[in-house]
Amino acid sequence: MMRKQQKQMVGALIMWVALLLLVYFLLGSDDVDRRKCPYKVAGNSQANLSIKYFGNPYCIWCIILEPKLKKLEEQKGNSFVISYYDNRYCNEEVKKYGVVAVPFFVFNDSIKEVRHPGYLEDADLRSIICQATGDCA
Repeated sequence: MMRKQQKQMVGALIMWVALLLLVYFLLGSDDVDRRKCPYKVAGNSQANLSIKYFGNPYCIWCIILEPKLKKLEEQKGNSFVISYYDNRYCNEEVKKYGVVAVPFFVFNDSIKEVRHPGYLEDADLRSIICQATGDCA
C-alpha cells in the first residue's frame, strides 16, 4: 500500500513539473538570445544596487522566480539594475562568482558584494533592496 502511494506522489510531482515547464515555455519565455552575457538588463543603470541573476529555463525554481523578478522590476526598478545570465552559457561569469547552482544572485551596492545561492522569496528580495537603497515602501 505504501509503495503505491509513493508512486502516485512521484507521478503527481512529475505532472506538476511538466505542467509548469509547459506554461513557462508557452507564456513566459522571452524571445532573447540567452547565449549573450548578460542576455537581459533591466532597471536603472545609474542605481547604486546592482543585481546579477543566474538561472536557466530548465530550473524549476528559476521558472517560479523569474515572474516575481519581472514584477519587482516594474515596481522598484528605479532602485536597482538587474542583469540576467544563463549559467549554461556564461562560463566566465559563473567561474568569477562561484555559481554552483541556480538560481544564484550577486548583490553589489558599491560598498559590499553579497552572493546568495538558491531561491529567494519576494519578501527577502524586497528586504535586500530596502537595506541597500532605502526604497522600503
